Amino acid sequence: MLGVSSTSLNADHDSVYFKGMPFFRGRQLRRHGDMFEQLVGGFYKAYGRADDTMNLRGIKTSAVEIERVCNKAHEAVLETAAIDVQGPNGGPDQLVIVAVLKKRSQIGFDELQKIFSLAVSSKLNPLFKVLIYSVP
Repeated sequence: MLGVSSTSLNADHDSVYFKGMPFFRGRQLRRHGDMFEQLVGGFYKAYGRADDTMNLRGIKTSAVEIERVCNKAHEAVLETAAIDVQGPNGGPDQLVIVAVLKKRSQIGFDELQKIFSLAVSSKLNPLFKVLIYSVP
């Protein structure tokens, strides 16, 4: 498979990727690091790499963790994407939340930023500060 490692640095490759995994058609399955959610009706939603981390104020976290919290922060939110952006003068990365709102949502920009900030700080880390940019 393209992009799949065959050795690990500073770890036991077989233990990390194969230990405890089931077999399928005579071959042992491999852990892949992607995060999935099982939906109603037997469908799945792929979230991407669970180990894709961002460094916010010296604390490593996953975009998936932040998005999971923000997606449930308010009923007007349809979906979010968490990204880290380095400031123009360097320094720590800044957390930016891109949000898609449900149709006919009446939530204001400032209110949404407060809701995301509270959700992220209370459920993940009080040091994380959320920036939101309005896109017309």
